Amino acid sequence: MAVVVPVTIGGIETQQREQATAREAQVRADRLANDARSDALVSREETLDDVREFLLTDLSYAPEDIVADLADATKDLESVSVTDTSAINSAVSRVKNGMTTVGKPYTWSMSCMDTAHQTHQFPDFRSVWASTLPLSRCESGTKSGTFYTETQRAALASGAISSLEGNGTLQSICAELGFGSYAGMESYSTSQAKELAGALTVCPEHPKAADVRARVDNSIAEDAAIAEGRAFGEGVKRIGEVIQPGTYVTEGELDGCYWERTDAAGEIIDNNFINDGLRAEVIIRPGDYSFSSTRCGTWRKQ
Repeated sequence: MAVVVPVTIGGIETQQREQATAREAQVRADRLANDARSDALVSREETLDDVREFLLTDLSYAPEDIVADLADATKDLESVSVTDTSAINSAVSRVKNGMTTVGKPYTWSMSCMDTAHQTHQFPDFRSVWASTLPLSRCESGTKSGTFYTETQRAALASGAISSLEGNGTLQSICAELGFGSYAGMESYSTSQAKELAGALTVCPEHPKAADVRARVDNSIAEDAAIAEGRAFGEGVKRIGEVIQPGTYVTEGELDGCYWERTDAAGEIIDNNFINDGLRAEVIIRPGDYSFSSTRCGTWRKQ
């Protein structure tokens, strides 16, 4: 007697297809999970590099508790399980949010030219100080950061700059403070002194800051003396109006200094030419009409 075996080939094939589909789905899921973990690990390393460098910068402008929170978040990111994608992403987000909260003051990149007229790029003005290249001048380039500091806003309020963007100019002055045009000047005009005073609030730690500050202070004091009639420069001065009678002295390297006192008729009362000297003195009388000088520097009342 023949035995009849039920045929279920179609059902087996269906089950096999479902199992194969499930295996493929699992493979895709595993691959996506691995890719996500790999991306998270890359983000972790990049974020750690960024925050470690960030924490080494001057963060004195930020509240201490905010900086401390960022440091704690960094430690958590360093110790997070490298197999837990969700934990990695969460720790990365906390560090990035912490950096945003602390913020970064606006800084400008620098483009500097050397004595051979070759241009060199620097990320900021302080990096220029470390250069051994024979640089001659610098200009501000691209701005980066998230906010203006109180010092930068104070520079605008003081009149050192006409807009907040002018802080880029102040940083370029800081970059070339040791070799630029201001470095070799013995005195400064009113506008130059004001601009330099603003720059010195940005980079008070520059090696030549004290020397430049002294010259700025002297220039400001000289401007005040001129405004008050206690000093004057070259040119023709009317006695009793621009300057008053008295004894005046000029000091410094006098090379080709000429001065003269004249009466109301334009006749010379007294004069002198100093070809090479360090000091000159003149007594202006009440009866003098005018006094003129050339290449004599600043006369100061005694």
